[in-house]
Amino acid sequence: MKQFVKMLALFLACITVLCVFASCKKDTPDENSNTEASGTEAETLNDADTLGSYDFGGAEFNILAREETLYEYEAEFNSESTIVEQAVYNRNTEIENRFNVIINVEPTAGSHEQRSAFTTLMTSNAAEVSSQWHMVSAHGTVISPLQFNGFSYDLTSLPEFDVTKKWWSEAYYNECNFNGKLYFAVGDIAYTMYEYMQVVFVNESLYDERQIGGNGDIGALYDLVRDGNWTWAKLKEYSAAFATDDLNGESQEYGLALNLHSFRALVTAMDTPFTYREDGVIKYYETPTEKMGKIFVDMQDFLTKRDDVLCKRIYTDDATSQNQMFIERRILFYGQWLKAATALRGMADSFGVLPFPKYDDLQEDYFTTGANSVSAIMVPNNIKDEDVEMTGVIIEALSMYGYNDITPSYYEDTLTYQVIGTEDGQDMLELIRKSYTMSFSLAYTYGFGEDHPFAAHYAAFHSGSDTLTSKWGQYYPYFKRVVEGMYTSMAEYYK
Repeated sequence: MKQFVKMLALFLACITVLCVFASCKKDTPDENSNTEASGTEAETLNDADTLGSYDFGGAEFNILAREETLYEYEAEFNSESTIVEQAVYNRNTEIENRFNVIINVEPTAGSHEQRSAFTTLMTSNAAEVSSQWHMVSAHGTVISPLQFNGFSYDLTSLPEFDVTKKWWSEAYYNECNFNGKLYFAVGDIAYTMYEYMQVVFVNESLYDERQIGGNGDIGALYDLVRDGNWTWAKLKEYSAAFATDDLNGESQEYGLALNLHSFRALVTAMDTPFTYREDGVIKYYETPTEKMGKIFVDMQDFLTKRDDVLCKRIYTDDATSQNQMFIERRILFYGQWLKAATALRGMADSFGVLPFPKYDDLQEDYFTTGANSVSAIMVPNNIKDEDVEMTGVIIEALSMYGYNDITPSYYEDTLTYQVIGTEDGQDMLELIRKSYTMSFSLAYTYGFGEDHPFAAHYAAFHSGSDTLTSKWGQYYPYFKRVVEGMYTSMAEYYK
């Protein structure tokens, strides 16, 4: 088992993953010397442990983390521990020994439902002369608005952070930085990044039996993805080819099933951002682009007007009922977060994972995103000056060790050999991780309050209207005002 984990760790070391900080030694990613390398040399640099030698004299490094995902940051090691729990324990122990620190983890209310209480706690902490915590972690969109109150430290100025490292991602930095600075992030430091990553599960056995794609060759489907030809048109074609035998009955079959976050993932996958940058400043489109409008109607026609497609207007991921339907062979393609694989791994049929499709052949890249409930981290703006170096080093180390040790353990525990034991499965996981991004609209969901852009898009989609224009026009003045207010707040608090 340990040998398998080590082999998988080496496999992961060849992959670009998520999210994000800029190097402390450079102001922007473009200035980082690592980006000058190419090919194998760049891969080696971006994968290397380049942390310097530090001894923090037994200092305490204090983490405040949401209670429901506390397992990401601390775990016990005993005979009943899972391999993931063992990896979390080992990571903390290795870091404590290497840098002579003591890692303390304190639980707090940090979920979506508790965001008011969490914000109150952060407000109280910001009023203190110095923060009692060096790092804070909670639901991503509970964390993100804190920066607009001046509570967050610019992560790009922390020592030892390097956006080119594989346990972070330049893509997220490029999407969500404010004037080159970044105030919260996600990464391998917390493995909900993988748990909440949105994928398309496929029932391989049914794909073969129903002769989907012409001959039911599941290998050909994976080749289609590898060759960059997995498109929305192909997903529609293959979904529609999956026969139904009891429309509107309890045994009805669905070629495709989506829910809240997987619907958002499909929108992101087809490269339809709601924002653009002008002179480095983030702005919202005043009216939907031609492509946004075209894809909106295309998706609406297929996802809401067919009996063999399941895409209800529900504000949850509906994993409980839809997982069971997938297990019962009633769904061929199933959009869901990756952690659902834990519930699926006991099913009799063989299943695999795919990225969400491109819109068409003109789209160059795949785009994968995650639920905004992913754990994000921030550093309080009032940490002591003498603790800045330790904070940068330990957070970087937590993410690096997470990438090398916890991530492969998580994959083994969640997907087992059913997926990661196959070449196709490994290729799909590599592609999915490489294509990860998180749009500004998703990352800052509750920076907008309840009327965030994805909510407006989702409401328009399920309204029955054949256009996005009217709903977008209704909300655009609000989106514009909120984003301009964000920049005003940044200028006021971070002079």
